[in-house]
Amino acid sequence: MKHSNVLLLLSVVLLLPSGCVTSTDVSGDPRYNYGLAVGTEYRLRCDVFLRHYEGVHSLEPADSYYAPLTIEAFKAGRLDVKYIEGVVSDGTILKVCKVFVRNYQTHTATQCIGEIASGPHTGRKVLINSLVRDRTGQYLEQVAGNAP
Repeated sequence: MKHSNVLLLLSVVLLLPSGCVTSTDVSGDPRYNYGLAVGTEYRLRCDVFLRHYEGVHSLEPADSYYAPLTIEAFKAGRLDVKYIEGVVSDGTILKVCKVFVRNYQTHTATQCIGEIASGPHTGRKVLINSLVRDRTGQYLEQVAGNAP
């Protein structure tokens, strides 16, 4: 093998671990879980968008960076938004499944996974970060009598 090929191979082998993304389950750690309890059900307090991007579904409020301007305009067909699949309605039940920290090369991100437990999208796993990040309860309320 030529000297330059050996150096190239060695460079690739050494750089491979630096590009890894790791995840750590922090579902039970109140520092990360947005005050949500895994297994608990929450009711949506308003309509939100169902977004699908790069194989991941997420719920996004109308004021989210990733969503169109208004739910009404989307429902009326006035907005054609590439990654929005539809609307998840006010009153829909979400069940918290998992909270984890994803470690990238340059930063970490806390991710909260929920499952839609009622309505036409029942059973779909979704990221709910945009609904819980501010902890105000603006988008979700706990279903009474439902705690793990």
